Amino acid sequence: LCLDEFHQASPEEVDQSIYTLSNGVSKIRSNQDGSLASRKRWKLLFLSTGEIGLSEMLEKVQRSPKAGQSIRFLEIPVIGKYNAFDDIHGYASGKEFADAINDKIKNNHGSLIQPWVEHLSNIDDLPTYLITNIKELTNRWQFNSKGNQFGYALDRFALLAIAGEMATKIGLLPWDCGDSEKAIFNIVESWIAARGYESDSEDQFLLKQLPKALNKWRNK
Repeated sequence: LCLDEFHQASPEEVDQSIYTLSNGVSKIRSNQDGSLASRKRWKLLFLSTGEIGLSEMLEKVQRSPKAGQSIRFLEIPVIGKYNAFDDIHGYASGKEFADAINDKIKNNHGSLIQPWVEHLSNIDDLPTYLITNIKELTNRWQFNSKGNQFGYALDRFALLAIAGEMATKIGLLPWDCGDSEKAIFNIVESWIAARGYESDSEDQFLLKQLPKALNKWRNK
């Protein structure tokens, strides 16, 4: 799910929507007769294409992102040699390459979904297959963090890498094997660099507050 024009939403709505989108279940509501309505459920990955991040949005109402929000809404800096791109594949500019991508999407959107779903449906025990491959990939990436939040985010990155490699192997994408994994690994490194740490947010908060607390206690 792509969330466009993120800055036009109200900070209060954004504050609640991050949990709603990621938790995959609607609020408990009542029918007109007073009985409980059935709750809607979903599973999705969502991406904000807006110019501002969650921190900037919540600053408008004097709030900071909660640990759960920051790990559900991963903020990844998009800075490349050609604006958002490092390789413009022979085009004259980043804009020209972006326009070409947009044109290809308009002409081909949805054409891969049927063969992709057919491939997934032919994999025996798909959940186990994904869990096994996600674990193998995250182990191969060799990050040292033991934080639960970091591991949760890393699993989602790995899922995207695995999906790209699967699509490449069955000929749905004109890429070389390893391209998806390499691209996602670069994104993970950018996310870590922007985040500034691999530990859980609560641990990082305590480390930041400890010098202030020691100084305060020392002066008592």
